[in-house]
Amino acid sequence: MIFTKIELENVGQFRGYTLIELKPRIIGDSIRPIVLFGGNNGAGKTTILQSIMLCMYGRLSLGSRISTLEYANYLNSM
Repeated sequence: MIFTKIELENVGQFRGYTLIELKPRIIGDSIRPIVLFGGNNGAGKTTILQSIMLCMYGRLSLGSRISTLEYANYLNSM
């Protein structure tokens, strides 16, 4: 699976609508398929990765023993 973009809305540090393009860069004749996320502490790197896991696995991204209430609280906290 190849992600080409990530869309976030009011998640963690990302207020409002945020679009992150992940398409590989083409420089000359070569394709640069590696995407790096960098930034200071609290910039949102972990939030991006948690959002991807949440989209892919839903409630299971938090573990198999999490209750429905805990899952709802987690979503509200994001």
